Amino acid sequence: MLKKAFSPDFEPGRSAFFMPSGAGPCRFGQYNVFHRMVLNELGYHNVPILSPNQDSFFYKDLGIVGRDFSTFAWEGIVAYEFLHKCLHETRPHERVQGSADTLYEEYLKRLSFP
Repeated sequence: MLKKAFSPDFEPGRSAFFMPSGAGPCRFGQYNVFHRMVLNELGYHNVPILSPNQDSFFYKDLGIVGRDFSTFAWEGIVAYEFLHKCLHETRPHERVQGSADTLYEEYLKRLSFP
């Protein structure tokens, strides 16, 4: 979260973080609380943190971000991982230094929201 918040392309007005919550004896339910404190300290009071509770209503609560959230999130994760893997497999064999990174950045933008 901090890596993204400190990156030059971070746009607070177009950003949100996803950190589920949980009930029970473990600390998992407190991570989103700490994240909120950190964002507030950085001045990002208006950047939302989506934190549905991982109980029996978890997938119902995900409805706040759309019916297909789980599918789109999974497809995004797989696409990003595949693109990242391609970069690292291609970079050692590139003929023009930096061309793999240029292509990677181009397609990474296509994975992001406009």
